[in-house]
Amino acid sequence: MTSAAQVRPLLLGTAGCLALITSRRRLADLDAAQILSLDVLPPEDAVALFGRVASAARAAAEPEAVAAVLELCGFLPLAIRIAAARLRTRPAWTVRHLADRLRHDRHALAELTTGDRSVAAAFTLSYQHLPPEQQRLFRLLGLHPGPSFDGHAAASLAAVDLRDAEVLLEGLVDVHLLQQPTPGRYRFHDLLRRHARDTATAAEPEGRQRDALRRLVDFYLHTATAADRLLHPHRPHLPPDPPVPDCLPYPMSTYPAALAWFDTEHACLLAAQRMAVTHEWHQAVWRLAWTLNTFHHRRGHSHDRLAVWRAGLAAAEHLPDPTIHACVHRLLGYAYADLGRHGEAIEHLDRSLAVADDQRDPTSRAYALRVLAWAWQQRGDDRRALEHITHALAVYRTLDNPVWEGDALNEVGWCAARLGEYDRAREHCQAALALHRRHQHRSGEAADLDSLGYIAHHSGDHHQAVHYYQQALARNRDLGDTNQVVNTLDGMGHPYAALGRHDDARAVWREALELYRAQRRAAAVERVLRELDSLDQHPT
Repeated sequence: MTSAAQVRPLLLGTAGCLALITSRRRLADLDAAQILSLDVLPPEDAVALFGRVASAARAAAEPEAVAAVLELCGFLPLAIRIAAARLRTRPAWTVRHLADRLRHDRHALAELTTGDRSVAAAFTLSYQHLPPEQQRLFRLLGLHPGPSFDGHAAASLAAVDLRDAEVLLEGLVDVHLLQQPTPGRYRFHDLLRRHARDTATAAEPEGRQRDALRRLVDFYLHTATAADRLLHPHRPHLPPDPPVPDCLPYPMSTYPAALAWFDTEHACLLAAQRMAVTHEWHQAVWRLAWTLNTFHHRRGHSHDRLAVWRAGLAAAEHLPDPTIHACVHRLLGYAYADLGRHGEAIEHLDRSLAVADDQRDPTSRAYALRVLAWAWQQRGDDRRALEHITHALAVYRTLDNPVWEGDALNEVGWCAARLGEYDRAREHCQAALALHRRHQHRSGEAADLDSLGYIAHHSGDHHQAVHYYQQALARNRDLGDTNQVVNTLDGMGHPYAALGRHDDARAVWREALELYRAQRRAAAVERVLRELDSLDQHPT
């Protein structure tokens, strides 16, 4: 059945009569019906179906391979039945061999055919009943490189307005060609995604596919640029070229909305950059790395940051602008330093500084010196770090930007504190805090308070240290800056321990441990485990 109108004449009006109706389409307008949408099979039922069709003994002999086959079939009953039937008719095959064949993306749907049964044919039947505009959107969505998407992305991809895109998407949900895991968010079943992509390749000329993907990449780039401005308004503004026609970036106006958008779209943004690399859209490649940088820093995505900046460097080599080269080498150097790859970090940062000096660009020079200072500090050379950040501060003071000057003041204070120069450190960090508060730079203020907590603890004022750390922690939590949250928690444990507040120290270090593990910061994990071990002698 395809509509409620087909069903109504068949229903008996007498009490006690039941009718079971099946349909590819959701029959939402059928009054008094109990609607049950069938999902994919649960894992245990999928294993049972596979074993019943293929052979229980063969399935039991290779449980891990069976799990892989079921995953590749997306737990769809028809796909599982066909895959198992193919295995049953090929005694020389192992389940692992079948899984390997299904992993070949281009041929997976062809593998899921036996006799007159075909997963692709079942999908095609649903597709053929769609109106033309819905068929087109279905095809184009198959080109989307990310795991899920919303109406804004679909509108740019298909060059339609947002309302039309949402109506078309809901129609695809109604006929079970799309899933809706959360309101306003859509995704394909894996096999349906392959079918949609194959259909697009067959039906859409290459030029139209490329145009659609360019609109999509521009959608992510321009929306991310606007979101990044909300996350870090004091960052240098590097606006990209205008979006291509029919690209509709998503407008945002608040910090929480911007952070939530990045969290939701992170995988799609990474996929969009890879798509831009494939199509040699070099400006988009490096600019996507730029727009992701603040988010990657605040959420502790160090490995992703390195990956996008490596792609950014490869793209920048095709661009003539030396300012871009200085920027890319600097931020790639930062990414390497953050992961402890100090030699590569210093190499890229020295190149960034050299380009800035060749161009007589004081802003790029100041930034390069500042990141070099941080890289040397990460490497353990605090004296050299202090020299570099002191030079950076002198340059920043010529640029008439008090926020940037405040950043450098705090970092001079931090490096001085690590060298035991606590009076000098306190003076610089308090000056930084005053500038950042005056200019409402919240992340800078949090960093200053964290530094002052470190200084107070190492000066013996543990109560004041806890007070500073608590303020820093509150601001970092408010910003969603999990990268700095974990650093502040880590630091806070020390004055708690010094005050004999071992339960408090244990609590903050345990939270820090979980965050460090989530951020894959192995050295920090080992260090915090040692701190926790040192508290074991104290009763809870």
